Amino acid sequence: KIKARTLLFDAWYSGSDNLKLIHRAGWTFFTTLKSNRLVSASKETGYQALLDVAPPPGGWSTGLEVRLNKVPFAVRLFKLVASNGDIEWVVTNNFAFTLTQQLVEATTRVRWQVEEFHRSFKQLTGAEK
Repeated sequence: KIKARTLLFDAWYSGSDNLKLIHRAGWTFFTTLKSNRLVSASKETGYQALLDVAPPPGGWSTGLEVRLNKVPFAVRLFKLVASNGDIEWVVTNNFAFTLTQQLVEATTRVRWQVEEFHRSFKQLTGAEK
């Protein structure tokens, strides 16, 4: 009964069963991947670690279509590098031509604000208990 069109969540919830459920429901998702997740950019390369994935010809600005193990549909992979050098891998089932790395970064910032809100709420109210 969720009325959302787009779901934002972190790697904790990015298992193949969750991604398939969300995709079948017709929702768009943006999620991060744990660094040990394997992806396949082509049949020739097979599944490989995220750090071994070659950037697309035009760079990461429009992402790279990849496959995740046990996920029957393609996703778009983006590599976001923070100013301190930290890398965040984001995937989405949104294949709109207008989707850019800047839009993915903005969406990821929104997700992080929600994470911070929940953390603060739990700490300040004791809601976790």
